[in-house]
Amino acid sequence: MDATKASGLSKLLLTDNGVSPATVTDLLSSNYTFTADSGTNNTRFSITAQRIVTDNNLIGNELGETGISMVTPIVIGGGLVLTNLSPSTTVRVYDTIGRMVTSKTSTNNTMEIKLNARGIYTVQLQNGTSISTRKVIF
Repeated sequence: MDATKASGLSKLLLTDNGVSPATVTDLLSSNYTFTADSGTNNTRFSITAQRIVTDNNLIGNELGETGISMVTPIVIGGGLVLTNLSPSTTVRVYDTIGRMVTSKTSTNNTMEIKLNARGIYTVQLQNGTSISTRKVIF
């Protein structure tokens, strides 16, 4: 599955009820393989799609949270702008298969991160022992 074609989704969950216990896999971030006997079983799998909710491409910014906004300039490129960061916050960005795209530490309360490709990214913010993770669609 090409995750860039599901840009409005934050999760696409496949539940396999044919194994015990049932297995749930997010198809936007990993693959799922299975084996089956011949025949028909219409209840083995179920799919649940979840959309990410954004307001004017802004995530967070409630009660002092870090705000993440997407910037898409006319030229190729663009990226994320993070605001309201605490000093020394480490920001890591991962692609849909879990590869780290970048890792930076904030020196002030705003940070820009360039992204070369559109897609779904996981943004991890670490400040001391506190870690928060957000999924963004760029």
